[in-house]
Amino acid sequence: VAQPQDPQVIYFGGNQLLKTDDAGQSWTEISSDLTRNDPDKLGDGGGPFTNEGAGGENYHTLSYIACSPHQAGLIWTGADDGLVHLTKDEGATWQNVSPPGLGEALINAIEVSPHEPATAYLAVTRYKFDDPQPLI
Repeated sequence: VAQPQDPQVIYFGGNQLLKTDDAGQSWTEISSDLTRNDPDKLGDGGGPFTNEGAGGENYHTLSYIACSPHQAGLIWTGADDGLVHLTKDEGATWQNVSPPGLGEALINAIEVSPHEPATAYLAVTRYKFDDPQPLI
């Protein structure tokens, strides 16, 4: 995702958040692992890569990144295991802001409020846990 205040700055997520400001020629890790990183949920690597729904080797990844349109360096991340993190200083420090009681879930979207800079809305699903109820 590109930073709204400077489109030369791009963020990419694995289990950590990466940043480039030179069109991807170099990348810098700006976070530690922002997932649960539960070894019991990780598949064995080294074989053919399959979709998370068929295997588990790419579980515990950032599924959504949202940059604030109000403030450069304010970034929200959501993971495919239910964790939500926020940095207000472009990754120098991170705060776990996961909704209480959410548990494991897929964060499908994070939308920063255009009216309230400190507010973001999440779209969440738990269908892999046989819970069809959408969460917002």
